[in-house]
Amino acid sequence: GIYDWRQQMAIIEGWYREYLGRSIRTTERAAWEARLRNGESLAEVQAYLLGSHEYYDRYRGNTQSYLAQSYENLYKRRPTALELTRYERMMQGGMQRVEVMKQMAQDANR
Repeated sequence: GIYDWRQQMAIIEGWYREYLGRSIRTTERAAWEARLRNGESLAEVQAYLLGSHEYYDRYRGNTQSYLAQSYENLYKRRPTALELTRYERMMQGGMQRVEVMKQMAQDANR
């Protein structure tokens, strides 16, 4: 990637604060460092965090709010109704949250 792993860890630590409202734990930091060194991309880490139970639980099961905020985190704007519906259908079709977030991240990076 364009960042070294220390810069990547700083980005991930920022996502923990922004998305989860807390600091990264020592064990989480060590796990992400290992995964980055083994080739995991920042986009995959971001999708994992946005697809996590901890992040989803912040929306108390409100899938629309969860997807809209995830979209805003990736795109820095609110989704249109059509964009939101696309990801809602993926989840309703049984796609796992992390996979929906990976798709959303891929769409954001096009």
